[in-house]
Amino acid sequence: MPKNINICQIVEVPKAKRVFDVLFSIIFIIITSPIFILLILALSVEHLFQGSLPKPVYIDKRISLGQPFNFLKFNIFKPRIIKRLRKENKFIDTKKLEWQGGNFTFIGYAIQKSYLDELPQLFNILLGNMSAVGPRPVNLAIYKRNLENNDYTKAIIKTGLAGPYQSHKGEAGVQQRQKEEEYIDFVKNHGASQIILNDIKLIFGALLVLLKAKGY
Repeated sequence: MPKNINICQIVEVPKAKRVFDVLFSIIFIIITSPIFILLILALSVEHLFQGSLPKPVYIDKRISLGQPFNFLKFNIFKPRIIKRLRKENKFIDTKKLEWQGGNFTFIGYAIQKSYLDELPQLFNILLGNMSAVGPRPVNLAIYKRNLENNDYTKAIIKTGLAGPYQSHKGEAGVQQRQKEEEYIDFVKNHGASQIILNDIKLIFGALLVLLKAKGY
């Protein structure tokens, strides 16, 4: 088990990891651009049919490296659900909305199961808010609760599109915090080339989970 992960000290990450992140995001934005266009159009049309202005991209506040940022994902929720929560000035916990069911649009349900709602985070990586690989970002409420439990995984390293836990999802006995702490420990104790090779391995692991449509 990794030691001293509960110490809130920023992890020094080699510059090569940032170079890898930029190349990764640019390549995958280009590769997935037809999917981007198709989903933007499809979600916009679906919103119009539901009597709402098209808002194909959902922006939420999440935490990465201890700082809030505008987290991007395709808008998979029914417009009336989000509109009602905002009108009531309630905190929008997107994970709870996913778990409750009945909150997805038809297209939203389909793309959430295949991870495609996460594609806009490629732009978060390009902008430097996130990394290709790292602990998955959380909202402010969960972040505060994590800190109270001495979980500093989102405070000391950039969060990622492909999380160490998500790359092992479906395996028996796998705990999210444990996998994230193991990843941070690996970054702290290995060189740039080993970190990048490990990131590539975790990305392929996440892609395999994606193909099985397990969802986040």
